[in-house]
Amino acid sequence: MTILIAAAVTLFASNAQKPLPSSYDLRDHETLTPVKHQLDCGSCGEFAAIAVLEALIKKETGREIDLSEQQIVSCVPGCGCVTGCSSEAALQYMRREGVVLEEDFPYKNADGDCLEDLAPKYYVAEVFSTIIHGKDLDDRIATIKNAVMKYGPVATNMAFYADLDSYKSGVYSYDGKAEEQGGHWVCIVGWKDDPEIANGGYWICRNSWGEKWGDKGYFLSAYGDVTGIDDFYFVAATFDPRNPRNAPRAAGD
Repeated sequence: MTILIAAAVTLFASNAQKPLPSSYDLRDHETLTPVKHQLDCGSCGEFAAIAVLEALIKKETGREIDLSEQQIVSCVPGCGCVTGCSSEAALQYMRREGVVLEEDFPYKNADGDCLEDLAPKYYVAEVFSTIIHGKDLDDRIATIKNAVMKYGPVATNMAFYADLDSYKSGVYSYDGKAEEQGGHWVCIVGWKDDPEIANGGYWICRNSWGEKWGDKGYFLSAYGDVTGIDDFYFVAATFDPRNPRNAPRAAGD
C-alpha cells in the first residue's frame, strides 16, 4: 500500500504544472452511472467505491453496468451498515476478489452473510490511495483535478454535518451550528473555478442519497471547505477491459 500511495502522489504531482480547465464535469462525458441510495445503511464508502468502478467500466467499454454494493457490505471484513468502511478498502477488495452484478447480490439495506457461490465478473486493476493532508490548498486542488481528468471520479472522505441533509442547490456551506455526524464518503466528479466562491471555486460531488436529494443526487462543495473534503486523502482506480478475469462483455467481445 505504501508503494501505491507514493506512486500516486508522484504521478499526480508530476502533472500539477500542466494547464487545467477552469471547469470540468464528468456528467458531460457520459461516463457516470445513475445515482443510487444507500438508505439507512452506513454504506457510503461502499457506494462511492462501486460508483468509481461503474464509471471506469463505462468509460473503457461504453457499457452501463449495475454492480453489487451488498457484496462489499456483506463480504469485506470491517464493512457493514453499522461500521461502514472506506472506499479504499472496498476498491482493494474488488481488485483482489472482484464484484458481481446487482442482480446477483441485490442490495438489502442491512448486513448479511456473504454468498458462497459468488462468481465475480469485474475487477479493479489498480488502486491509488493518495494522501494530500499537509499540502497547501493549491496543491491539493491541482492533485485532485489531475486525478479526475486522468482516471474519472475519485472517492473522498469528508466530515458530515447534519445541515447537509437539507441541501437543495448552490454551493454547500456549513452553517456553523449543525452537529457533526461523523465521516462520509462521496465522489468528486468535477469542479468549477469561481473567484466569487470561497477559496476560488468548488467541487462537483456525487452523493449516495438517491436522485431526489440535492441536485439530482449531486452537490457542490467549496474548495478548502470546513468539511475537509479535499484535506485528507482520496482514492482513484483503473479498470482494464483486457483482463481475462473481467466479463467478456466488458472487453467488447
